[in-house]
Amino acid sequence: MSIQMVPVREKTIRTNPTTQIEIRRTGWNYNVLSLWLPESVFSDFGIHLWKNGDESQEERSFKRLPNGLGWQFENDKFRIDCMALSDGDVVDVTCLVLNKTSAEMPNVYVQNCLHFPKAIDFSGKAGEHVFFRKEGEWVTMDSTRNWFDRSSLLVDTTKFFFRKETIQTGRYSTVQGSRNVRPERSDHPMIVIESNDQEYSVAIAGRSWDFVFHNTNPKLGCIHSQPLPVRLMPLETVEFRQRIYLCDGDVNDLLKRYARDALSFGKDNSEVKGTEFADERSNLR
Repeated sequence: MSIQMVPVREKTIRTNPTTQIEIRRTGWNYNVLSLWLPESVFSDFGIHLWKNGDESQEERSFKRLPNGLGWQFENDKFRIDCMALSDGDVVDVTCLVLNKTSAEMPNVYVQNCLHFPKAIDFSGKAGEHVFFRKEGEWVTMDSTRNWFDRSSLLVDTTKFFFRKETIQTGRYSTVQGSRNVRPERSDHPMIVIESNDQEYSVAIAGRSWDFVFHNTNPKLGCIHSQPLPVRLMPLETVEFRQRIYLCDGDVNDLLKRYARDALSFGKDNSEVKGTEFADERSNLR
């Protein structure tokens, strides 16, 4: 098996150029996955350090790394380093944020967006083949209470399933009461989407996770495993890690694949690395 990743330079869904990667797996015909790496980086709830397609920000091109791609942005206040590295049937995604200021950043988090506008066999899901785990059972999102009909889904397209342990955190408090926040609680860091014929399955899991969500907008159909926010002190660096799975078979086959490395990957925190950079970042310069 083989995974290829190619940066996309032209404009895609958004009006401005974005940090988008196309991901292809050998034998998956015309199913091309799209990843914004990153989509957004925040210093506090709703406050961007950087966001995709912002013409006021200087964009940097992706660089080739062994087995993948890397991207970097830096100014006088912060530095962002992102990498996507393939290994067999997975893509490991790492994002690091350095606080270069003399003040703390109270709630730093990164949002990466895995979406499916060019994945023909994954189109038109709107929750039918999108799985998350609640109360120890894997269920489809459209099986949850009061899942909107398709006409309403185009109005409120993002569906958040928060982790029970984090609903007292600041991120939940900023969105609770919204129709986007679902009453059910997620108890697993992974969200899975099956192809229409159940021949292929894709998932993303965060090493640190606050909630999972799915955007039902047919232009995206994206899935997210959102990381817990981290307080970042001056000159500290935080590392956020996620893993993307591209597996043959249905959701059960993918869960078996996840089980093989859940213990090594599923450590439940983001690492604050102090003033030292991760070794991998030297390849980006």
